Amino acid sequence: MSKKELSRRRVRNFRVSEISRFIFGNLLALILMASLLQTAGAQDDPFAQAPEKNAKAADKPPVANVPGLAGGKNPTEDRIDFGVSVKPPEAKRGETVQLTIQGILRPGFHTYPMTQRAENPLQDELALSKLIYENSPGLQPLWPISESDPVAKEEQGIGYFLEHENPFTWSQDILILPEAKPGPTTLKFRIRLQVCDQTCVWGEHPFEVTVKVSSDPAVPLTAQLKERMAA
Repeated sequence: MSKKELSRRRVRNFRVSEISRFIFGNLLALILMASLLQTAGAQDDPFAQAPEKNAKAADKPPVANVPGLAGGKNPTEDRIDFGVSVKPPEAKRGETVQLTIQGILRPGFHTYPMTQRAENPLQDELALSKLIYENSPGLQPLWPISESDPVAKEEQGIGYFLEHENPFTWSQDILILPEAKPGPTTLKFRIRLQVCDQTCVWGEHPFEVTVKVSSDPAVPLTAQLKERMAA
């Protein structure tokens, strides 16, 4: 091969190599640019991952405002108000004080009794109001609970129910046990009830009241008190 032909071949090979590098370089640049654009598009689109995340969230049941749930609103607090009192404010060990709860419903609402229900089997005992006591050392609630009279109201399609729609009271005797410590002690309780207009919602209302235990000698428990303690 002559020097002239060898020189032409080298020039041709150099041009092919240069073209290849040019094509490869441009192709690499295009791939890199496409990748960057795809990443930027995903970051700029706030809904890019929404379908997957929303699908997972939909699997979880909604959390209702359950009474007692941290951060949850009591569903009945804007439907009814309560006032509580204890009389006498001080008593001896072996004596009783009376807890009185007054309920005042907001206009248009009603609730259900605690100790009474209609003969209508649809007014189930489970739907009645409840008075639930917490552990209060030195104090014992005594049966029975007294209640102001409810009224019979006809509920469309289900018959007559006993209801409270006007101010009402619940009251119960609280025994100061012989082993109670003299001085102020706390009676803790909560009221669980449903309050209705066109719809009914359940709620719980917690309370604390102070009972002062006298430092006088304890009074012996009567037979009647012992019977009520065992009821």
